[in-house]
Amino acid sequence: MDESTVRAVNEDRLQALGWAIYRRRMPRTQVEFAQLLGVSQGAVSLWETGRTNLNIETINRIEGKLRVYPGTLLIEAGYVDRRLLEGDAAARLVALRLLEHVVERFRVEHALTHDTGEGANA
Repeated sequence: MDESTVRAVNEDRLQALGWAIYRRRMPRTQVEFAQLLGVSQGAVSLWETGRTNLNIETINRIEGKLRVYPGTLLIEAGYVDRRLLEGDAAARLVALRLLEHVVERFRVEHALTHDTGEGANA
């Protein structure tokens, strides 16, 4: 994959992740959600519109405040097919291992495409 393709895929993923955050934080306003996380409303807006990159630690913090299982936002954003989590215990274990791999790949892609860290989310 060339650099422009990697950037385009990353932008699509960030937008899907932003929509997942938006759907989960509702009915809270951006201001209320920002206060809950201790960030600015502008940071929440950037996350939800996919205009800034999120690292996995920030995603985990958001998931914690939303009281959802770790990996939920990545699943909802399409990083892992949710049907993998609906199988028996062995299938779920495989899916969780796959999710761990996706999270690690997310970290690597983040490091390769954005050197500036979290942007405006702190």
